[in-house]
Amino acid sequence: MKKIGVYLVLIFLLVREIYSVKLCFPEKYSKYENLIKTIYGGHFNGNSQSLVFYYPQNEDSYATDLTTQNCDIALVDPFFYDQNYNLFVNINDKIEETIENRVSDPTDGKIYEQLIKDLKHYESNDLVNALPLFMDYGILYYRSDLIQDTPRTWKDLNTIEWESIKDINKELTMFYIGQFSKDYEFYYNLIENVVNTNDFSSIENKPNVSDQRKYDVFEKGTSYAVNQFKNLFDEEIINENAWNKNSEVSVSNFNDGKVLIMRNWSSYLYNITSATTSYNKKIPEFKITKILYSEDKYNGGSTRAVNKGIYLTVVKPKEEGNDNTVENNRVTQSVNVIKTITSKEFMEFLIQDEVFYDITPYGSFISQNKGMDNK
Repeated sequence: MKKIGVYLVLIFLLVREIYSVKLCFPEKYSKYENLIKTIYGGHFNGNSQSLVFYYPQNEDSYATDLTTQNCDIALVDPFFYDQNYNLFVNINDKIEETIENRVSDPTDGKIYEQLIKDLKHYESNDLVNALPLFMDYGILYYRSDLIQDTPRTWKDLNTIEWESIKDINKELTMFYIGQFSKDYEFYYNLIENVVNTNDFSSIENKPNVSDQRKYDVFEKGTSYAVNQFKNLFDEEIINENAWNKNSEVSVSNFNDGKVLIMRNWSSYLYNITSATTSYNKKIPEFKITKILYSEDKYNGGSTRAVNKGIYLTVVKPKEEGNDNTVENNRVTQSVNVIKTITSKEFMEFLIQDEVFYDITPYGSFISQNKGMDNK
């Protein structure tokens, strides 16, 4: 009888090992756990495979937790993926066909193709080992009750009478706040600044018009972008202390009415306006616009924010085991979960819920689905 009990326990553990996949997400995405489980089990999996979620306590321990907590799947951005490339399994051959099908979609393929380019790691020979779940882009938030004209260029920052505005509004303590306390966040902003500026007047062999429109010349524009930022810091247009605040702190300060202009990700619009968040509810009158560009930006001064993808990939096990069959099964199950959760069909269910406010890689949903209208 005792032996039967032992066998039952072993069978239970084996079934659990086969049918349970552990997803490790940043804590801010915990609001989607029950929703993803419900959709996955009810519409795509017939409840035959369970999903387990884990949330690392902070960003600093995220990479460590992925292995120590035996995560199967991780939610990452391109810079984290790039810096921790060796933590992830090569699943390119398992998702290559899926990528090709999604990129070829006549409606959403272009966005998908651009996001996939983010994941061609310099050591990977163009292998892609993740699929995009969400995307984001930078926008500018500004106090419309204090600024008469919408700021559109970096030069516009110099025309705003900061001191007189501050005299009127004693609560204001910061002129312009960023959210780039982490190097990867600054990296995204730097690239955005380069592609939105593209002033190559001081560069030998100035690229032709077609090169500028393709934005294929980041390296040549980086020096100009860095110098432009330095000038803004030197003139105290951008305050160094304010710039070193992270996204959440920036939102809190903006909500408190302490900030005149904030550059942040579009997804934080929810954090400013939602009654369900923990941020201070002292919301000032504000508007949003595109991120700033240079006056001599080619093509009439329009701006092009770089999309930031949020991706799902498979984590290598903590210890390499001898049983390749078990490991292959684990990877296969994880890949199937990733392909399902990132699919257009799954996202269509996900965006119906009131809790959803992120941006999907499928732009067609934004105009056709009421679940995206107010996001």
